[in-house]
Amino acid sequence: MPPSLNLLIQSLKLPALSKAQVIALKSLQDSWERHSERMEQLRPERAMLDQKAAYGAFKADPSPENEQRLAVLADERLTTKRYTLLSQAHAEVRHQIMGKATSMLRSHLESIQHSLRTELQSREAAAEAEARSKRTDEGCLQLRMAAEELAQWIKLFDQGLAGDENGWLEMFSDVLQCLGGEAASAKKSTASRPSNLVAQQ
Repeated sequence: MPPSLNLLIQSLKLPALSKAQVIALKSLQDSWERHSERMEQLRPERAMLDQKAAYGAFKADPSPENEQRLAVLADERLTTKRYTLLSQAHAEVRHQIMGKATSMLRSHLESIQHSLRTELQSREAAAEAEARSKRTDEGCLQLRMAAEELAQWIKLFDQGLAGDENGWLEMFSDVLQCLGGEAASAKKSTASRPSNLVAQQ
């Protein structure tokens, strides 16, 4: 979120997200990262690499578990199809997570946007009452720019849901940090971070 908007939100003492909302949003963020990591691990071109790894693991330790793993990955074409389908499924789940997170944040952003517009109208009226131009008044300009920036953020979230997911996580993190207050500043525990998953069938 732009620094100017961040500072203005703080200066106007606009309401932050509740602790419960921050916890829920962080959980969605963790899930999004986990499914993104899984998608990367399930790229179709990984099929041969995983097959070779399974073959090597069986040679080093011919246990029933390693034999089963090698048997599952034995057919490269079938494994590629499986990886493709699984990756698509994770992508759809990730998109659902984006929808939930965006819905939660959007109503809060719109509430802030309404507050900014109300404050802008008040300052414009004050400027006119003092025979100053509301178009050039510094306070009015700042609020007008902040309202426009906020509208742009809402638009970017909508674009992310429409399929342009590049940069969504960074944008989401910025907004959560800005609106979450102290609750959002707390570092993730090691246990909450996505684990290193291994492609499995």
